Amino acid sequence: MEPPAQLEELFAKIQQLQSIMIAVATEASRNPIREKEKGYTQLYKEIEDLIEFIQEEGVFLENPNHFKSLSDWHDFWSSNLENRYASRGGFIHDLYAKVFHQIDLVLCQSYVKDKSQQELVDEWQISRFENLKAKIKELKLTMLSVATQGQPVELVKAEEDGYKKLYREIALQISILREIGIAAPNPNQFRSLWQWYNYWSFQLDKSYAVRKEYIENLYKTVLEPIEKALNKHCIKETSLEDFLQDLQGRFKQVTSISPTINSPILTPALSNSAQTSTLKVEECFQQQVLEQIPNSFSVAPPQVVDNSFFLNTNLTLSWADENLMNPEVFLDHTDVTPLILALNNFALKVSVASDRQNVLETASIDSAFLSNLRFDTPPNTFAQALVSGFKTYQSYNSNFNYHPLVNLLGSLRDLAPIYGLRDQDVELFNRLVEKGQENFKALKARCTVGRIESPIGNPIGTGVLINNNILLTCHHIFSKSQVQKAWVRFGYKAESYESAKDVFELDFISDNSRLDYALLKIQGQYQQPKAISINENMLLDSGQEIRIIHHPQGKPVVISDLGQIIQVGEDYIDHNLKTDDGSSGAPIFNSQWELIAIHQGKVGIGRNFEPGSTGCIPIRAIWNQILPHLN
Repeated sequence: MEPPAQLEELFAKIQQLQSIMIAVATEASRNPIREKEKGYTQLYKEIEDLIEFIQEEGVFLENPNHFKSLSDWHDFWSSNLENRYASRGGFIHDLYAKVFHQIDLVLCQSYVKDKSQQELVDEWQISRFENLKAKIKELKLTMLSVATQGQPVELVKAEEDGYKKLYREIALQISILREIGIAAPNPNQFRSLWQWYNYWSFQLDKSYAVRKEYIENLYKTVLEPIEKALNKHCIKETSLEDFLQDLQGRFKQVTSISPTINSPILTPALSNSAQTSTLKVEECFQQQVLEQIPNSFSVAPPQVVDNSFFLNTNLTLSWADENLMNPEVFLDHTDVTPLILALNNFALKVSVASDRQNVLETASIDSAFLSNLRFDTPPNTFAQALVSGFKTYQSYNSNFNYHPLVNLLGSLRDLAPIYGLRDQDVELFNRLVEKGQENFKALKARCTVGRIESPIGNPIGTGVLINNNILLTCHHIFSKSQVQKAWVRFGYKAESYESAKDVFELDFISDNSRLDYALLKIQGQYQQPKAISINENMLLDSGQEIRIIHHPQGKPVVISDLGQIIQVGEDYIDHNLKTDDGSSGAPIFNSQWELIAIHQGKVGIGRNFEPGSTGCIPIRAIWNQILPHLN
C-alpha cells in the first residue's frame, strides 16, 4: 500500500473511532457502551498498528488517545468534563487534531512532490479561486446554521461529515497556494463542528448576532485579498500571471500586519491545537513555505528528488523542525490536560468568583490577563480558560521576568495545603515554574543576539552583545568576503517580519585574524534589557552541557537544544551542536546561560576531532584582548 493510502486509511479509522466515542458520550441515557465496546477496541488496535507502521516508514506520529476501552473514556468524561455534549464532542476532536494536521501536511507534500512550481501554478486558473471562495462560503453557512438554529446537537450530527470533508478540501487548497508562493493563512482551527459547538457555547455570547459576526470575520484574511485581486483582474482584464503577482503581494501585506493568527479552542485538549515545546508540523510547514516565497512565478530549476516518499518528506524539513528550545512556550502539550485537572481542583476549592479573582490578584497577575477571564464559571470551565490564557500569552521584550503561568502556579504551590492540592499537582506546578524561569533566562539571552548583514538584508553571520553597545563575533565572516561595512539586525525571529528600526550600522573597534574574533561598536541605541553575562574563567571540560543561539543560513534566530562539549584545548572547544552557514560568531552558553565561547565553524587543521563536531573560540582565549574595550 502506498504511503498516502496508509495515511488516508488511518484518517478514516480515527474518524470511525471518534464517531463511536461521540455516540457513547451523547447517548448516555441508553448506555451503548456494551454494544460498541468490541468495535471500539478492535479499531483502537488497528489504529495503533497503523501508526507504528507509519512511524517505521519515517513519519513520526503519536497516538494521543490513551482510552483503550470505552469504559476508560466514560470514566474520564463523566468525572472531568462539563455535563454538556459540546465539551465531550470538542474534547474528542481536539484529541486527534495534531495527528490530522500531520496527515494533511504529508498528503499535501505527496501531492506536490512530483510537480514543478510551474505545473502547480498552471493549475490555479481564475475559476479555481472562485471555487475556493464558494467552498469557504458554504463552510461558513454550515457553521452559522449549527450556531443559530437551535438543537445544535442534532444539527452537528447531521452536518458533521459534510463539514469535515469541506474543511479538508479548503485546507488542502490553501496549502497548495502556499506552495506556489501565495502566503494564504488558514485561520479556521475548527476541523469539526463539535469543536466549533464547544467554542461558541462556552466562549461566545449567547446572542446569535455575536456568533454570526465571528463567522463572518473568520475567513476575512483569506477572502478579502482574493476578492480584491479578482475585482482588479475583472476591471483591468489583467493576465493570469499579473493576477497571481497581485494576489501574492496582497497576502504578503496580510502576513506582515498579522504575523500570527490565533483561534484557540478552549477544551482540555488544547495540547493538540496550540503551541507546543517544539513547533507543530503544520506551523513548520507554513513557516518554511513563507521563507521560500518566490519573487515571481517563473519555473524553478530542476531538482533531484529522492525516490522514497517518506525520506523526501523528512528532507524537506527546515531548521525550525529540529529539536530546538522555544522559550515562548511555557506549557508543553503533554502538560495541558494534567494542568487543567489540577486547576480544576483549585477552582472546586475556591468556588466564589471574588475569591478566585483575589487569588489571582495576590499572585500579581496583570490586569489584561484578568480582564479576559470570567470568574463565575464552573470549575472546569474556569480551569480551561486559565490554561487557554497561559497558552496564548505573549511575553514582551520589556518584561522577561513575568508570565501569568509562573506567577499563579508559584503562588498556588506555596499555599498548596490551603487549596487542597495533591502531591502530583504540586510536583507539576514546581516543574512548570522551573521551566518558566529557564525560559526567562533564554529570552533575555536571545535578545542580545543579532544577525550580521552586509549589505543590509544579506546575512553573513551572527553576533552577540557583550556590553551596552559592543558586539562580539568572528573575524572570518568579514575577511572571507572582504566586507568593508556591516550592520546588525536584532529581534529577527520566526513569525516576525524584518523592520528597519531593528537594524544598526557597525563600526570596527578591534579584530584579530589569528584568534578569529572581531569587536564592533553599534551606532545608535539598541533598547534591550541587559548585555549578556560572561564567564571567562569557567573550567571547561568534555561532557558539559551547552546551547547556541544563532541564525543558521541567515534564517530567524533559534536556540538549540542542549548539546555537549566534545573536547577542550587551550584556544579552542569542539562541540556537537548543529550549526550551519550563518552560525559563525554566535554565542555559546553554559547551563547557567553565561557566555563561554563563540562559534567558529570547522575544527582547526592538524587536530583530532569526532565526526559531526565543530569548533568554537573560548572567551578565556580572547578575554585579555577584549577586556580593555569593555571598560
